[in-house]
Amino acid sequence: MIWKKIKNKYPENSVLQGKIEFIANFGFFLNIGESEIKGFIPITEILPSFEKLYPRLSIGIEVTGIILGYAEERNQIWIKPICS
Repeated sequence: MIWKKIKNKYPENSVLQGKIEFIANFGFFLNIGESEIKGFIPITEILPSFEKLYPRLSIGIEVTGIILGYAEERNQIWIKPICS
């Protein structure tokens, strides 16, 4: 039930903003304002623009990205950051 609401509120290919809450060696976890759901940027989405993005990615930084899909079993929305 929760995922139906989440997918309606955050459809694939739409823009989503969140603040980096935790950094792991495999990606970045974002607070997107949902108590049960986290945004997730896989490290593979950072690698193509690593040198441009990485210096600006730290805890508390606001990130804007495009929704790639959902990992329902992990309560995550997967995001590709928009590089500006």
